[in-house]
Amino acid sequence: MGSIIISRYKLKEVKQFKQLSHYLFSNFTSDISYNSLKNILGIKSPVSVKNYIGYLEESYMVFELFKYDYSLKQQHIRQKKIYIIDNGIRNSIAFRFSSDNGKLLENLVFLEYKRRGIEVYMHRNKTECDFIVEDKQKIISAVQVCYNLNENNKKREMRGAITAMDCYNLNSSSILTYNQSGTETLTDGRVIVIIPVWKWLTSPPFLFS
Repeated sequence: MGSIIISRYKLKEVKQFKQLSHYLFSNFTSDISYNSLKNILGIKSPVSVKNYIGYLEESYMVFELFKYDYSLKQQHIRQKKIYIIDNGIRNSIAFRFSSDNGKLLENLVFLEYKRRGIEVYMHRNKTECDFIVEDKQKIISAVQVCYNLNENNKKREMRGAITAMDCYNLNSSSILTYNQSGTETLTDGRVIVIIPVWKWLTSPPFLFS
């Protein structure tokens, strides 16, 4: 696929494009900025980075997820996250570590949103919520993805969900996990529903968002 993109867009900086592609597949679900990628990979300008990622997007190899903002301009100039078209392809061409299970699960959730045609963004203020869902120009839900909730991460994951609920006036949110389920009720009556990802995948759109 990389050779097709190189040929199609007549790219001259082949090595840099391949390095960028490999970096994105190795660091999927991570924050990126065009300027930081320029510096890390020694690419001549942020515009080149933006163009290379655009070529990958047009080829449906990667997707950018923007931070939600009422200003479209601010969405595009702020840091973004990168997701990739297929977990299997990613594992075949990029470095993999045991900690990638959470990233793979998050990428799977993002791809399902794309498949369903649901508009999603990330929320970030003092804390981060992986996905917020927009419908008819209104945020209708907040979703965290965590492979395994435990004593070390539960407060952080819940804090991200609660911050998004506060920001968008939501009464509930969800945390998608590999196989855990349950409900956390807050002191004000709002709830955070913990859902195994298989159940979410087999549910109608917007049931759990």
